[in-house]
Amino acid sequence: MVLSDLVTAEIHARFTPTSAAKVAAELARSAIPSLPEPGRWRDRILLGILVVAEGKLGAFRRALRLAETDWRDLLLAATLHTQDWAVVSARAGFRDP
Repeated sequence: MVLSDLVTAEIHARFTPTSAAKVAAELARSAIPSLPEPGRWRDRILLGILVVAEGKLGAFRRALRLAETDWRDLLLAATLHTQDWAVVSARAGFRDP
């Protein structure tokens, strides 16, 4: 999967350079079922993984596994499940999607 500029920038802002490269590669290879087409919805899910990860590689991998099981549960864990998800992500320090 191709990562958006927003998701790529947030990966590099939240992880060390070594970890950021691993996170980007693992996200690109991920097999998240029923992942929406590229756009705001897909970014919402991928940003949710980064919210839950809190810049930690182990937490990222757990969040990715959760998304691969059911990304709706991931959105709940990241508190990005409501219509004001962009406001919530901005409060967490993410750029406006």
